[in-house]
Amino acid sequence: MQSASSRVPRKPAAASSLGKPSSSGRCGKPNRPQPTSSFSKTAQPGTAGRFGTSTALVASAAASHFTAGARGQSTPFVGQADRTGREGSVCGLRAPQNGATGAAAHTEKRQAARTKVVDDASAPVVVVGPERDSVPFRLCCEALAEGCVQTYMHLFELAHRDPVCVDTLSRKFFNVPDDRLAWVQQQLSAVEVLRRQSEFEQVFTHCEQLANYFESEGDYAEAAWYHEMALHYMMESLDRTLEQRARHVYATFQERQGHLEEAAALYDAMYRLAVALRDEAALQDASRCLVRVHQALGEALKSSDPAAAARHYATAAEAAVRGKNVVDEGAAYSALGDVSEARGDLPLALKYQRSCRAVAQQNDLKPQECQATLRVADLEERLGLKLEASTTLHEALQLAKELGVPRQLCIATMQLGEAYRSRNQEDEALQCFDESFAAAIEAGDQELIDTVRIAMGFARGDYYLTHAYGGKGYLHLVYTDIRAQLAWMSGGTL
Repeated sequence: MQSASSRVPRKPAAASSLGKPSSSGRCGKPNRPQPTSSFSKTAQPGTAGRFGTSTALVASAAASHFTAGARGQSTPFVGQADRTGREGSVCGLRAPQNGATGAAAHTEKRQAARTKVVDDASAPVVVVGPERDSVPFRLCCEALAEGCVQTYMHLFELAHRDPVCVDTLSRKFFNVPDDRLAWVQQQLSAVEVLRRQSEFEQVFTHCEQLANYFESEGDYAEAAWYHEMALHYMMESLDRTLEQRARHVYATFQERQGHLEEAAALYDAMYRLAVALRDEAALQDASRCLVRVHQALGEALKSSDPAAAARHYATAAEAAVRGKNVVDEGAAYSALGDVSEARGDLPLALKYQRSCRAVAQQNDLKPQECQATLRVADLEERLGLKLEASTTLHEALQLAKELGVPRQLCIATMQLGEAYRSRNQEDEALQCFDESFAAAIEAGDQELIDTVRIAMGFARGDYYLTHAYGGKGYLHLVYTDIRAQLAWMSGGTL
């Protein structure tokens, strides 16, 4: 015979098979097949040999035990009336009426076990304890009562997750408090209900509020989840304006977190959708964002991976051209020139710097043109293009004087002085260094002042070495005129 415990249904099956409660308050009998046993097969109602059959079965079992005892084995049924309560029926010593009474008692016991199983299955999972009285339990039940299954699932996960470490150094952990958990439940339920009603703009507002809350608490993974959910729902809505808004908000969030690659992918999707929709405003916005992100990626990689940085700068230049942003276009060309110079490719660097200068000239960007002209002149000088470098430096000096910017004037005159020195034009070089030193003093940049002072010192040293003491040179002064040497050492007069 099967035991009562072997017939206990699993929780899902029991929950699904329960009927509605009757007027007496007890659950109806579950609609499931009743298990049959050997006893029920032998004791059918209305059978003539009902009691005799059961007695014969018991007597045969007792006989087998007596046989085992005769062979030297133990006989557990003999003399154990206190354990079974029906010693006579086991041994076959009582009347058939007593056997029928025992069988009826056994049937009643099994029926009581079945009733207990049904009652246990119909009882709730949490019967007593602090969990049922907690705020998360109540909020989850409210979400289910409102028909918001997704809200229930996510709220249950939020309420039972481990605290999130939001600051590793200070060991600060975050978990949603009960008062804010109620607010989160309201927002999630609103999102689910409004989504069914196709009120997607309000859905986006609630998702954004949830994302901002978790971002302010430092739980960036949860905030990113709400941004992704908002973007997914806005794509469902077929409202491309809302979709672009959600994608832009998500991309700026990724940019704030330093996830520039993810932000670049989102901005690129924004640009492609704007092209498909012929939305000029969204196209310009996406192009500006792409320039900014790829410029930042290039800056982050230019020291460790110049080739990757060059690719990002090239992408930024393309986005600037598409967005008709000449300032960013020139900045991207200048950055490409710097990276090419760092990689040792001076001709390519000169090409990019000339492109930057051309963009500035075409759009009347005087400060950018002056700076690009100085860079072009420096590269031409290093590549041995002396004539081109001299012409470019004079143009840069003229631009700097027109702008009246002391720093650029200082750099232009210093570079021109170095060019004169390389051509052994010492007088012109000293004049340029004097002007450069005066401009550096006016700019007030100490680092620039020191740089000009060193360059001017070397230029003056070379000049005095060959032109001091009436054009005879400094060495002739040391060998022949000790008084003039002492005057120079004490008063600095040559």
